Formats: sequence, structure tokens, C-alpha cells
Amino acid sequence: MCDSAVEVGPGGLPLRYKEVAPGVDLVLTNLSTYTAHAPDLNGRSGCLGRLNIAAPGDAVIKFSLVQAGTDVPVSAPTYEMTVFDLDSSPAGMTEKVGVMNYHSIEAVKLVPTISDAGIAWFTATEEAVPNPSNLDDMTTEQIEASFSVTYTDTSEWVVHFHAQSVDDTGNGRNFFFAGASCASANRHECTCPPPTPVPTPAPTPPCPVPKVCSCLDEAATSDERYVDWNMCTSATETGHRGFPIRYKEVSPSVDLVLTNLTAYRANDPSKNGRNGCIGQLNIDAPGNAVIQFTFVQSGTDTPVAVGPIYEMSVFDLDSSKGGMIEKVGVEKYARLDAISLSPTISDAGIAWFEATSKAVPNPSNLNDMTQEQLDASFSVTYTGTSQWAVHFHAVKEGRRTGGRNFFFSGSSCASANRHRCECPAQEARPEAPPPMPVVHR
Repeated sequence: MCDSAVEVGPGGLPLRYKEVAPGVDLVLTNLSTYTAHAPDLNGRSGCLGRLNIAAPGDAVIKFSLVQAGTDVPVSAPTYEMTVFDLDSSPAGMTEKVGVMNYHSIEAVKLVPTISDAGIAWFTATEEAVPNPSNLDDMTTEQIEASFSVTYTDTSEWVVHFHAQSVDDTGNGRNFFFAGASCASANRHECTCPPPTPVPTPAPTPPCPVPKVCSCLDEAATSDERYVDWNMCTSATETGHRGFPIRYKEVSPSVDLVLTNLTAYRANDPSKNGRNGCIGQLNIDAPGNAVIQFTFVQSGTDTPVAVGPIYEMSVFDLDSSKGGMIEKVGVEKYARLDAISLSPTISDAGIAWFEATSKAVPNPSNLNDMTQEQLDASFSVTYTGTSQWAVHFHAVKEGRRTGGRNFFFSGSSCASANRHRCECPAQEARPEAPPPMPVVHR
């Protein structure tokens, strides 16, 4: 917005920032009751957009990137926004900003709190932080009071602005925003200040053999934001020729529904459903399918509230003796974890996991898996959404055809904090005998 002309509506909104990109305007409109303390402050301060809100107070604002001079949204690749200067006043007025339906968020110090509605709330932790004046030259204090958020497949998003007071008195608060900045994920570098010199410890030697992993009875760490779901007692409904699949009550009042986003064909539709606590999907081989996983309100097709965090495990990625190889691709995830499998990231951002072993035995207990089964599994977590797409491929390298079964569940021994891997103890090599003395005659 550095050179953007600004149009301000009555009372401070709507706001139109002209030509923030070639042929593109940014328009801010309110989706709730909005009152400015000083409407004349709305607009921009240098390269930063500025929104004034009467304090205490709040507003829900829609940001729309539109064709210049119109209200027609532009196409939707990936957009990034930075929010700056989250601070509080000496009188106790505290700023909060909430974002939702985002692809990723980045903050150096601020830690978001995820609400039941899936809104990531950032709350000021410092008083009277100086406003930044240069997007590419910010102090540590200014970076720590900022965060960035990215959005994909949309050119419109909603931001919640709050100014809260301990005694319900105040005047107004200014909220600042821009596009990419020094606070963006790839635009700053954080380093630890040099400590008092200490003797350098000897480096830990690498494990000379593959590590041995074992399942933990309880998760090593707990996070209340994870949604606990499983299919152990779930009744299953399967549609014509294997689809769609509904797993009932995988969590209280929540069903998991699988639908196909591409052409789908099962070799044996009767195998679709579950095998104990593990979901099972059968695919004609060679073949592929893109399957959407959606958490819905029980007995309906209404998605549940987004996030906070859902985890899924994928098991038994292997190949057949006849040369049929299984591949699984995931995208728009928050985290991946695998012990042995290494994903290949495509240009489209899909992380592809490909089988490296043959005929791995299917797991029967989510919390008791062999090393071979762990090595053929991976886990993936998603935030800010209650549905995601998974790509299943059965690739033929031999002459035989048939079908392949893909297995999945919620958290398991393959999850990041549900197993421990250690370097096995090595047997000490026997010492060489001392050399024989030389006898001179």
C-alpha cells in the first residue's frame, strides 16, 4: 500500500486501497457493528494500513482483493497479510486480533489461542510498542508484536479486531496491517545471542545401524487442541460400489464421511469399511483416487466447526510381490511425521509417500506395532479445517493386476509423540591379543 490512494467511507468504512497490485484494489468492509473513535485515522500510515476502533470495542472486518475500481473479487492464488503492533496501553487497554480459515500463520513470539470456532486469537503481551515505519527494517520488539497469515484459494478473508479494557474505559486503538513484511515467515532470521563460552562437548556419534522404535503406553506430550477420534466401535455405512463411506460416532456426535473427488473404482467394494480400529479403502490396481475426508455432525452432511487440530495415521504402505506399489499424497497439512518413509514434495505442494518394502503385515493394534509396521506408516496433522483430501495411488511395475487396500485411523503408535526410537546397544568388539614377543636366537 506504499503508494496507494485511499478512499474512506462515512464513519471510517468501507476503505478502498487503490492499486495495491497491478489492476487490484483492497477493500475493507465491516460484517458487524463498527464504531471508530477517530475515523480520520482510517487509511494508511506510510506503507501500513490503519484501522481505528473505539475502545473498548470490536469489529469483524472483511478484506477483499478486487478488480481495480470494482467490487469483483480477483482470482485466488496465495495471499499473505501481516498484522503489526499488537500492544496494550499503560491504562490497561489490550489489543487482540483473530484470524480463521487460513493456510498458515507465523509469529516469532505471539502464541495464538484457538477457539472452539477455529479462530486463532493473538493477544498483545507488551505495552506501548513503537509503530513500525519500514516494512523491511523492524526491531526485535516490533517483530515480536507482529504476526503474518497466509490464505490460499480465496481472495477474501475475515479478521476480528478487539480492544478490551479492564475497567471499560478508553478512547481508541489503531490496528496496523500490510502484505508481506519483515515479520513474514521467510523474511526474518532469529538467532540465539552468543552465550558465555563453555567447553564444546563431544558430538554424539551417528547411529551406525537403523534405530529401533517402540510404542509408548501414553503420549509423550499432550495437547488439548487435538480432537480425539477413532473407529474402534464405529458402525459403518457403505454406498453403492463402495462409496461414499460413513464411519458413525468416531467422536461424540461426529461422523467421518469419505467421498470421492475423482473417478473411483474398487476391486472389491466389500472390503471398504473398517478392519478393527482401522479404516480400510480398496482401490482397483493399477488405479488412483482422490478422496475427501470430512468430519460432519452425526447423521448429516454438515461439516463440524473447523479445527482445532485433527491427526490421521496412514498404515501399511507396501508393494506386492507382483510389482504393485502403493503411494499416498497429502496436502495443506500442518505437520508430517514418519520414521522411515521420506516424502517427495510435488510442484503442487503434495507430499507423496511411496512404499519401500514388500508385503508388510497389516497392523491389528494401533498402540502395538512392530518396527516393520512403523517403518511403513506416517502421520499427518491438519489445523483450521475439518476436511482434507488424500491422494491414493496403486502403481503397476509388474504384469499382475488386482486391488490394493489402504489403511488409516486417527492417532496411533505412528504419531509423533506416541513412539520412541533409540540406537540399539552395540556389542563391544573383543580386544586383539597382544603381539607375540620376538625371540632372537
